[in-house]
Amino acid sequence: MQLANMRQPHVRGAYSIRGLIDVRRMISFVRHFDLVITSHNMFMHIARLHEIPALVLWGPSDHGFYGYTGHSHLQGKRTCANAGGCIGPLTDGHQSSPCPMGDDHCMNTLKTEAIYQAALEIAGTPTSSGR
Repeated sequence: MQLANMRQPHVRGAYSIRGLIDVRRMISFVRHFDLVITSHNMFMHIARLHEIPALVLWGPSDHGFYGYTGHSHLQGKRTCANAGGCIGPLTDGHQSSPCPMGDDHCMNTLKTEAIYQAALEIAGTPTSSGR
């Protein structure tokens, strides 16, 4: 399920209710989920609020600093010149901006198969590797 505002692109294959409910309803709605897969955004915090398992995908921000213990984290490779990453006190409000480094950085380095396998492990479903 995709919850977002209408400006966000549709995630192929997801049931989308983008722009159809307000934040208060989103918070209430998420409590019915078994697992949340999200980036570093409000859904990570909502999952924590409702004590729902979460797989959080990280790009320029550091899961060790911003993430919650108890969530599972996949960190993309930061390869930009800014050692602190793109997100910081001087760049607030630019988190949705396209990366000036191109498509081969941060979150784009996370492989779909790795995300899928991590989600299966969190859900307690045996993975193809037998774990």
